[in-house]
Amino acid sequence: WTVHDNAYAGVIGLFFKNMKVYGSVRGSLKGTGFTKMSKILQLLSLRLVPKMTINSFSIKKELLDKGIKKDKIIMLKNCVALQPKPPSIIHKDQIICTIGNLRKNKNQSLFIHAMKRVIEHYPNVKGFIIGQRVKDEPDIENKLNELIKTLNMCDKIELLGFQQNTMKFLKKSTIFVLPSFKEGTPNTILEAMSLGIPVIASNVGGIPQIIDNGVNGILIQKFDSVELSDIIIELLGD
Repeated sequence: WTVHDNAYAGVIGLFFKNMKVYGSVRGSLKGTGFTKMSKILQLLSLRLVPKMTINSFSIKKELLDKGIKKDKIIMLKNCVALQPKPPSIIHKDQIICTIGNLRKNKNQSLFIHAMKRVIEHYPNVKGFIIGQRVKDEPDIENKLNELIKTLNMCDKIELLGFQQNTMKFLKKSTIFVLPSFKEGTPNTILEAMSLGIPVIASNVGGIPQIIDNGVNGILIQKFDSVELSDIIIELLGD
């Protein structure tokens, strides 16, 4: 799904007058390909549907700033099912995991730089990057692989691509990290929380609505690999 699907849904609604049509914006418009769309397609995507569902107050503000009327916006917060606590298993390697499509916005390069320093302190730690290459940013995967090679981390950080069952990897993880530049309300954070996994995430978008800093997770205030690595190192030492 992408935001321009709203335009297609709106056109269908014009032909079928008795059909209720709802659009949706699931993430920040600034962090997707929305800004690369033509102005006319941007306009159609946001205005052609009579109602728009969103999942965070930060997205609501973005829509209001673009002139979308308040009564057109419906808040539907993300949720996930609580998971049974996984059994305590001692793994040889501790795993730090991040999940998200391979986009510049997901900031996986920051994760890689932070992991370099973490592994200098904890050599048995490994990093998992789960997410698929996307058509509008096809070069990100190669750039991440090159960065991993440059930092001599090929045996420590794995790009696992698209995974149907991300829970399988979260259950093996010691810490979950999401260092995105822009977000709505990410399901991946909720899924990690449902398993009782410590979460470190950017203080952006709808994330502060679900993470109370220092209480049920940690918010990083800067996009700085040293800050992120220090937090990971501290958690691993607890």
